[in-house]
Amino acid sequence: MTLGGYTYQVGDLFTTSKTGITGRIEKFVPMRHNVTKVMLRLANNQTRFAMVKTY
Repeated sequence: MTLGGYTYQVGDLFTTSKTGITGRIEKFVPMRHNVTKVMLRLANNQTRFAMVKTY
């Protein structure tokens, strides 16, 4: 996934812009041509999904 000129891969740290939650990327799920669902693994071993607008 490319966002803001940086390419993210599985295993990279990612911080959501709305809530500021940081986790390691585990999976990408393309939803539409400009929206991707990102599965994050948090430090407490929980998972969280974030919707990300890609351009």
